[in-house]
This record gives sequence, structure tokens and C-alpha cells, in this order.
Amino acid sequence: MDYMFYTKQKVLNEKLKEKMENKICLELDTQNKVEVFFHGATITSWVCDGKEKIFLSSKSVFDNKKAIRGGIPIVFPNFGPWEKGPQHGFARIKRWNLKDSVRKIDDKLRVVLFLKDDEETHALWNYNFELEYEIILGLKTLETNLIVKNTGTDEFDFTALLHTYFKVDDVGKVSINDLNGLNYIDKVKNGISETESREAITIDQEIDR
Repeated sequence: MDYMFYTKQKVLNEKLKEKMENKICLELDTQNKVEVFFHGATITSWVCDGKEKIFLSSKSVFDNKKAIRGGIPIVFPNFGPWEKGPQHGFARIKRWNLKDSVRKIDDKLRVVLFLKDDEETHALWNYNFELEYEIILGLKTLETNLIVKNTGTDEFDFTALLHTYFKVDDVGKVSINDLNGLNYIDKVKNGISETESREAITIDQEIDR
């Protein structure tokens, strides 16, 4: 009996250690918290006022190799198919590290992760860089800031974004503002280029832009 208890406790401790090594959690209270994996610096959960705001696929694989499906993956240095490497770049499948550990600022929690170039990234994209990812959790708020630094002497072009998957009860009730006048490529219409003319965009048909 004592040996069985020890074995179970050892397994639990190993699982807890693995979780602590793979992700970090910011928690103001049980109703307001965020979870981010070091793999890809992907935010996988944001609970606001007790309600989950981020969609995470049930098919997500947490093997520190594949990109996590859903959450808030980081796209860098390329959006979409990439002839030099994986789709959406390598940032979402690389392990990030802590630059500034979790600390409380006023009534918010803040953490900063970073990713630097290495032999693996140079094999795909031969530039020196550093990414800083700031995550700030407040009551009813989540702020994310991505900073791209060129740490070399050669200029480079890149695309970057936080590819957020929101969890919503009814997509028909969602509206998106402040995109009026911007150009976009409509994949549903065979990739034609158009200009957005609506003040508020609603999801009332298939959309892929």
C-alpha cells in the first residue's frame, strides 16, 4: 500500500512538473485567468468573468512539435503557405522562454516571453531577430503586444500577427469594426482583391479573407 501511494504520488509530481515546464498561468482569481504554453507562446485559455473566451480544438496535440490548434498562435515571419518552411512561419512551433517573469502591476498581471534566432531558424530564414511577447491580464481585459527586433545588420521583410480564435455563442451576432477602407483578398471569390466598405462587418455567409 505504501509503495502504491509513493508510485502514484511520484507520477502526479512528474505530471505537475511537466505542466509547469510546458506552460505558465496568470491568475487574478478563479474567474479571471490566462494560460500560455511555452511551445509557440500560444495562449490556450482566457477565462474572463468565469467564461472562456478562447476556442481550442479538441484535436489539439500538445507534443511540443506541432502547432496548437486554436488559441492565439503567433504567426512569424510569414503568413500562409511559405516556400522556405512551415505554413505561418516557425514562431508558433518554437519553444519560447521567459524574459520577464510574472509580476503584478497595479491590479494586473504581466509576463514577457521571447524568441531569438538560432541554427534552426537560420536554416529556413537567415536573419538575426528577437521577438518579445507581452501578455497583460486584467479584470475583464487581456492585452497582448508583439515586438519584432532586427538584431542583425541585414534588413528583412516579414509578416506577423496574433491569429486569435475567439469562442462565441452565436457567430451571427458578431460584428467587427474599424476595417472600412482596407483592402483584402477574398479566397471565397478565387482570390480577388476588394476594398471593405462596411462600417461593421457581420458574419452572414462563408468568409475567408
